[in-house]
Amino acid sequence: MNEEVTLLSSGNSLGVYMPALRLRNRLRARGVPARIEMLETLYDDATRARIPRTREAFHDRFDVARAALRLARDSGRSLEEARVRETLARWQAEGRRRFWALTGFWLPVLEQAAAMRPEERLDIRFIRLDAADTPSYAVFGGRMAAFPQERLYGELGDELAATLPVDDAEPIPYARRDLRFLLHGGGWGIGTYREAEEELRRAGHAVHLIAYREQELGPPEPDRSCGLLDPDWSPWETDAEGRHVEPPYAEPSLAGRSVAADAMPLVPVAGGIWRRIREAAAIVSKPGGATLLDSLSAATPLLLLAPYGEHEQANARLWERLGFGMAFERWSALGCPLEPLAAMHERLAQARRLAPDLAERLLKGGEPHELRRHRGAGTPTKLPQAGTAARPK
Repeated sequence: MNEEVTLLSSGNSLGVYMPALRLRNRLRARGVPARIEMLETLYDDATRARIPRTREAFHDRFDVARAALRLARDSGRSLEEARVRETLARWQAEGRRRFWALTGFWLPVLEQAAAMRPEERLDIRFIRLDAADTPSYAVFGGRMAAFPQERLYGELGDELAATLPVDDAEPIPYARRDLRFLLHGGGWGIGTYREAEEELRRAGHAVHLIAYREQELGPPEPDRSCGLLDPDWSPWETDAEGRHVEPPYAEPSLAGRSVAADAMPLVPVAGGIWRRIREAAAIVSKPGGATLLDSLSAATPLLLLAPYGEHEQANARLWERLGFGMAFERWSALGCPLEPLAAMHERLAQARRLAPDLAERLLKGGEPHELRRHRGAGTPTKLPQAGTAARPK
C-alpha cells in the first residue's frame, strides 16, 4: 500500500523526533509517502512558551528533570481545542487515514479522529521506542489498549523485535575507529555525562562531547573535541520548504581559531552527530530509546549512565542482558578497558544484521487496523544471551 503515512511526533526531546525522521526516510525509500506532524503545533501558547525554560532547567539539574517525570499528565489538557479541531478537519479533507504515533501524548487527538470517522478504517498505531512504558503512555493507562501497539522490544521489553536503522551503511569495524568516547545527554542534555568526561580523560581516553550551549564547548585539546547542537532550534520548526530536518550541529573550526577560544567559528558538519557515533569507541549516555537505536544501527557499544525514569532503566537492563552495553560505573571499575567494548561491537553488528526493519514490518503488517488490541506483527528476533562475554573478569 502506497497510501501516505502521517507520522505523529513530538519535540519534547529528540528521542521521539529523530526516530520519526528516520522512519519517514525509510518509508519514502520504499515508495511510501510520509510526512511528520508535531504535537507542539497543537499546544496552547502558554504551554509552548514554557518549553525552552523547561529544557534549560532539565539541562542544568538532572534531579529536576527526574522529579518532573512524576508530574506527567494527560496531554489533552495542554492542547488548544481550536487547533485540534482544525487539524482533524484538515486530515479528513485531505483523506488521510494512516496515523502512526511515536509518543502516547497523541492519544487524545487520535481518539477524536476515530470518533469523528467511525465508518472509515483508520490505520492508527503507536510505535513503542522503549522497553517499558514512558510517561506519555503510562498517564493514559488502559486507554492505550484501544489501538495497536508496535513494540521494538516485544510485549515484555525483553527481546529485539525490530529496529530502525539510521541508514543501510555497514558499521565501521572496531579496529578502524577513531576510538573517542562520544558523550551526550540526549536531545536536552540531561544526565551525568559531564561527570563521565572527567573520569574518561583521567583514564587516558579521548572524548567527543556534545554541547548544548556555546560556553560549554571550551578550547579543543588533543584528548577532547566537541560539537554544538543549536540551542535556538526547535524540532517543531520547519525549513524554508516546510520540511522537518535534522537538528543543526556544528563543530569549532581550528582553521579559523583566533587567540580567544570563543572566537573560533562554528562550522556545520556533514553527517552531523551520526558520523561521530559511527566512529566512536562507545556512546556514554543515559539509555534513551533513540540512543539504543543509534547504538544498534552503528554497532557502537553503550556505556550506560544513570537512567531518566523507569523506562530508561528497562532499556538499560535490556541492553546489558543482550550484551550490547554495560553500566559505566562497572566498566570504570574494571579499569576502562577497550576489550569488552570490542566484543559488544561484534554482538551489535550481528544483531543489526538479524533484526527486522521496523519500516518493513509495519508495511507488511496487513490491512489497516480497526480499534482493537494488537500485539504487533512479525516474529521477534531471538538473540543469544551475552553470558560472561559482556562481563569480563
